[in-house]
Amino acid sequence: MNSGSASDYRILDFRKPMIRFCSQERKLHQQVQDFPVFNGKYSTTCYLDETLHALDDMYNKRKLNPIKYLRSLQTVFMHRPYRKMPETGLAIAYLFALSTGDSDDRAELTSYCYEAGIDPVKVINEMQEYSPDIKNLANPTDLNNEAFPMTMAIFKIFRASRHYRREVLDKMALGSDTMLDLGNLYTAALPAWIAAGIEQALIENIDLTGTEILTLGYGSGDAAEVIPFKVCKGWKDAAKNIQFSKAMSFTIDINKEQYIDLHNGKSLERLNYELKNEFIIERVGNSAQKNYQDIGIEYHRYIK
Repeated sequence: MNSGSASDYRILDFRKPMIRFCSQERKLHQQVQDFPVFNGKYSTTCYLDETLHALDDMYNKRKLNPIKYLRSLQTVFMHRPYRKMPETGLAIAYLFALSTGDSDDRAELTSYCYEAGIDPVKVINEMQEYSPDIKNLANPTDLNNEAFPMTMAIFKIFRASRHYRREVLDKMALGSDTMLDLGNLYTAALPAWIAAGIEQALIENIDLTGTEILTLGYGSGDAAEVIPFKVCKGWKDAAKNIQFSKAMSFTIDINKEQYIDLHNGKSLERLNYELKNEFIIERVGNSAQKNYQDIGIEYHRYIK
């Protein structure tokens, strides 16, 4: 990108380079500004586009019927920077799969189209014939445009239907509520959700033996990979070692005012928490000597 102000660049998302850390002195209790926005429109567009391409690759390699395969799944885990993104990703994949199905599948898709007031033929054409160049949206003028505008319009209808619960929410139920206690874990988002989901299945005595679990990884804003798993015998013994709930047992509930203070980089001395058996960031380096620089480097200390 060669045009646009600094503020224009900030509103894109993590897919494109940002001006974070530039001309800023990082201090222990000062939040670095100009971080990319991970839940912007363009970010979601990239996620959806890569998800669809990754699923298409799997369908072709395994010679799968897309809609039959998606309906056969009991459990799905996807990269999850926030709750709605994977739900939207699976929902759009389901709608695309309907467009390649039989007459009953097309009839379901058509019902959403008519309710949205859109010609089904145009929607199916958008899904099957149109291949948008997503990078063309990566500018301040177009980043809020939809790559699949008609599909997103019928998605709103689908989301209010009874099928949405069965084909999207129910398949993503395992571990979903537990993940609400976590923020965006970036590369750990998918493994964490898998861990939380498997542990919930163990606790609630849900037998996953022999089932296929669909997982989708996503990284750096421009690459997705579908990884199907088969749950083998003995998974419950392994699941007992996850202890996801135990790892969350030391968390602290904070109120709105404390959250705002933390977000603004302020130190909260009034939190009722005793440091024990953990590392802390003792200080952040700010030295810029000729032979040694540690600006921004975190120095940790272990407290017994």
